[in-house]
Amino acid sequence: MVMTDMAKVLPAEVLKRAVDEAALNELAHPEDISSAVLFLLSNAARAITGEVLRVDAGNISKVRRRIMTAACHAPHDVDREPGKGEGPYQADRAANSHRPDIADRDRSRE
Repeated sequence: MVMTDMAKVLPAEVLKRAVDEAALNELAHPEDISSAVLFLLSNAARAITGEVLRVDAGNISKVRRRIMTAACHAPHDVDREPGKGEGPYQADRAANSHRPDIADRDRSRE
């Protein structure tokens, strides 16, 4: 989340949660976004191609860390639980079966 005029009118509890989820314990500001854009437009970034530059005060990384921690405590066989049908990753496997790199990776995990 970026602290824009629109974000400023959100309920206080929504803003607090967003700040708490950011690694820097603050929200990014529009100036942070414009600084990143100016850098990418400069010669200093001339060799950068095809990258995603997240300017979010670490919000995504902190949320991702929480998800990964939860995944580490999940049962080891997250693909299938007996009698429960498809697990969360089986649908992804089917969707990516046309991609040899992903299909090979998935087969190597079995």
